[in-house]
Amino acid sequence: MTRFWGKDHYRADQEAVRQLLRAAPEVRDSAVANRAFLHRAVRFLVGEAGIRRVVDIGTGIPAAGNVHQVAGEIVPGTRVVYVTTTVASRVGAHERRVCQTP
Repeated sequence: MTRFWGKDHYRADQEAVRQLLRAAPEVRDSAVANRAFLHRAVRFLVGEAGIRRVVDIGTGIPAAGNVHQVAGEIVPGTRVVYVTTTVASRVGAHERRVCQTP
């Protein structure tokens, strides 16, 4: 559902997020903090620790600011492999397109 705040989301995402935020408004801050942590961790690993091959386990459906995008901004050519068991993220041209963006 973090895609709700980005450019890639669907009507079902919007409605699910609205319902979730009505029930637990603090979830928005948690989601933003989660993405911020991911970005800080990738920047540290690639920029400071010299990691050039990353495995992102449990990725789910791609969202803006994916690991390959953050890593590629720091060191172009950093390789990222995404591993997930989420069925929705294994199929669909939309998700494949999102993963292929630089």
